Amino acid sequence: MSEMLPLFPLSTVLFPGMRLPLHIFEERYQTLVADLLAGPEPRRFGVIAIRAGREVGADSVAALHEVGCVAVVRQAAPTADGRYDLLTVGTDRFRLVDVDRSRPYLRGEIELLPDDPATEPGAAEAAAQLAQIPYASMAIITLAFRAGDFPAQQRSGYLVPAVDGRAVKAVTFSTIKWPHLAQAADPKNPVHIIRCSVGRSGDVAVLQRDDDDLAALAAAELAESIGITAQPVAHRVTRWGGGLPQYNVGHLDRVARVRQAVSERPGLAVAGAAYDGVGIPACVATARRAADQVINHLRATSPDGAEQRTVRPH
Repeated sequence: MSEMLPLFPLSTVLFPGMRLPLHIFEERYQTLVADLLAGPEPRRFGVIAIRAGREVGADSVAALHEVGCVAVVRQAAPTADGRYDLLTVGTDRFRLVDVDRSRPYLRGEIELLPDDPATEPGAAEAAAQLAQIPYASMAIITLAFRAGDFPAQQRSGYLVPAVDGRAVKAVTFSTIKWPHLAQAADPKNPVHIIRCSVGRSGDVAVLQRDDDDLAALAAAELAESIGITAQPVAHRVTRWGGGLPQYNVGHLDRVARVRQAVSERPGLAVAGAAYDGVGIPACVATARRAADQVINHLRATSPDGAEQRTVRPH
């Protein structure tokens, strides 16, 4: 059975049980929240990831992913200028059937997806443990400065503690850390490439800004930190919705339980950033470990004992 729900497209992913704070500043979404608050509880809307387009601006969403998650408003705090600060919690996954664009905000015809327990040995326990790992969203703002405008640096970057209240949490001076990157630029117009990381666990409001606004914010905070007065000559914003697993207290034990549960299902293996580290080497290591487990299972279960044809991760 299908139903209609207001939609809130984001460049992040919401999962059942996950808390999602939102800062509502666009007029269309202020209307959405006002409509929700005028209705009965539970005040539900659909959070769905953007496949093509961006979060901010009229007609900014070109395409949506097929599966989203219902969010329930737990707290709503209006501000004097008509904005809202919401605390929401994900409840049920849904499949998007159709989109209604007749209102200021999108509405979707959705079908709730069943959450039947997995029937394979170990799969249900592994899934339950994995569901307890929270995820944060982030954006990388890449800034290019003329080499002559950039102050001399002896360091490759810096970290910003959360207590500073800044949007940018880390900065990498990419062409200083990896000098070969500078060689890719036009030798007549050398540049320095700076990467600024934005987005912390539990704070997605800053990620609702559009790309130009995020780039301006990152450039301003960079200027305050290192004293650069010139403006970047180019920028690029790359968004990673729900891309950073959070290693909370008990994470190692949780990962051990996942792997123990998965071992009960020979031929099944897990890999990715949710286990031993979010860096590329750690993710590749989990992929190789998972591939070896699957390969060994296939070899052991081959009817004639012959070596199976495999594809290694790349």
